[in-house]
Amino acid sequence: MRKKIFVDINSISVRFFAIIISLFATVYLINMPLVVALATRDLGLSHSEPLWLGGVFLVSFGLSAILSNLYILFLNWRGLIFIASVFGAASFTLSILITDFKFLLFFQGLSGFAVGTICSTAFLCLGVNKNPIRSYALTLCLQSFIVALVSYLLPPATAEVFSFQHTLMVASCFCLGSLILSQKIPKNIQDTEPEVSTAGSSQHRAYFFLVAILLIFLGGNIVKNTIEPIAYSAGFYMIILSLSSGIGALFVVLMETKSNCAKPILISLGIAIFILASGLFGFLPNQSTVIAFCFIGGAWNFSAAYLMGLFAETVNKRKHIPLIIIMQILGNIFSLICVGVLEVGQPYIIACIAWISAALLIFSLKRHNPKLFLVNNNE
Repeated sequence: MRKKIFVDINSISVRFFAIIISLFATVYLINMPLVVALATRDLGLSHSEPLWLGGVFLVSFGLSAILSNLYILFLNWRGLIFIASVFGAASFTLSILITDFKFLLFFQGLSGFAVGTICSTAFLCLGVNKNPIRSYALTLCLQSFIVALVSYLLPPATAEVFSFQHTLMVASCFCLGSLILSQKIPKNIQDTEPEVSTAGSSQHRAYFFLVAILLIFLGGNIVKNTIEPIAYSAGFYMIILSLSSGIGALFVVLMETKSNCAKPILISLGIAIFILASGLFGFLPNQSTVIAFCFIGGAWNFSAAYLMGLFAETVNKRKHIPLIIIMQILGNIFSLICVGVLEVGQPYIIACIAWISAALLIFSLKRHNPKLFLVNNNE
């Protein structure tokens, strides 16, 4: 009988390749404003067409994460990423060759579903290792750095030579990269080392972490989407803000928290709430605005990384881990609605309310079930 070979999902190499695959799968999504802008310019889109282009990809991406709950624990992870990467690369490539907008939407939807499947599988792989907090923190950190590089540094130098077709080619190459790296991913959760036990006995309370994640991403994206149009002409300014968000998540990677994860979450949210409220009431000097927003960006990414990892560690049904992606997407969508509908200044009030609600929720969870926060964040 053939001996079963276990893949150490806690090894640095497996976690590293899973993080890279998740970045390959999200780089097109997190830079969607730039993608839509290039498509509008090169394809001559008008009226609601740019909104449809980004919306179809976003919905398909989220739908794949939701549907992954039905099959992701039963299929071969390595094969799933491989097949999804093939479909993703093919969809992005075919999008280059067509001219009809309806067919473009179809292939955008297909590519969104494919890369969403890749991202869901990678997120699950990161969530079942012994240190999901640090894994997700590093993922958020690198995502922020990618946004800083692609959205705020490259456009001024490449706007004249880089086109929408080029973005599709790059996205297709990223899918091929995921295809190659999929060989480093475990086949299934049964092929890995035994799972660590989940914390606490009231597992249904773990799902409140999802609500807190949604609230944190809602507030953070409101701040980002509100100041981005104002500072669009000052590219270096937005680079600083994006990098500060990544540095906030990087602190989680460097920290070693053995217990009481609620404390750093509440402290970071408190900093973000205090600074934003000070600005709303006019107590923040104009000279310190950039520094203040840097602290806000770092604080909300810091707390988000903790909550993403805590949900992965405490939820019994590991198939629900990709729902973290849904919370990120919904937070971004709701933030765009708030910024687009509300008057100047009002979105910041919503952001404060969202973060205060998240802090109260975390405090309540800590009070009623402190075991949910007693996790080991060491290597």
